[in-house]
Amino acid sequence: MFDRALKRLEALPDAGDGLINCPWSVASRPKLQDSDWAESTLKGFDIADLTATQDYLKRDTVRYHLEVLSKVTSGENINSNVISHDGVNKIYDGHHRLMAMMLLGAEQANCWVLEV
Repeated sequence: MFDRALKRLEALPDAGDGLINCPWSVASRPKLQDSDWAESTLKGFDIADLTATQDYLKRDTVRYHLEVLSKVTSGENINSNVISHDGVNKIYDGHHRLMAMMLLGAEQANCWVLEV
């Protein structure tokens, strides 16, 4: 599975300087404090339905997460952070992890979600 995901990553067009385009629609990212996440809860999301808060991803960072995720054992915390506001679920942190999960064939991911 890892080798296939790596080939899929390498086949993505280069956006310059080792970047690839983010596969999600993009929206602005609100400012939050670390302490705000104390109110977050774990929730499952369809990865394809999320909205990004950055335009590009670093190919090398996605490759790193492919390697890490291919070795994850049960119970490890690999969850991304999502902000939910007016029905839009924005990735706050974890774009590269979620992209790696998609390349590995995952359709859903558990994320820490904060309703704002």
